[in-house]
Amino acid sequence: MIRRKLLWAAVLALPLAVAGGLVYANAQARSSVCPITGEVLPCEKCCPLNESKQQTQEQPYTCPITGEELPCPLCCPLNEQK
Repeated sequence: MIRRKLLWAAVLALPLAVAGGLVYANAQARSSVCPITGEVLPCEKCCPLNESKQQTQEQPYTCPITGEELPCPLCCPLNEQK
């Protein structure tokens, strides 16, 4: 009887653990690490290495907090998702 309960507990817990792992991996995949500063950034455009390439292609975003022109809205501290 105890073995059966343990088996059912394991069968029910396994999909929850897998789903939690997938959610965690998805959250980690959305961020990128800048090779210059080593910071975890919300997108690859926020890295100073990629700024020169992106500014020629798109209109810069003006951050309402700092007032600086940024490559995308995610680079602004106001819009960072944590």
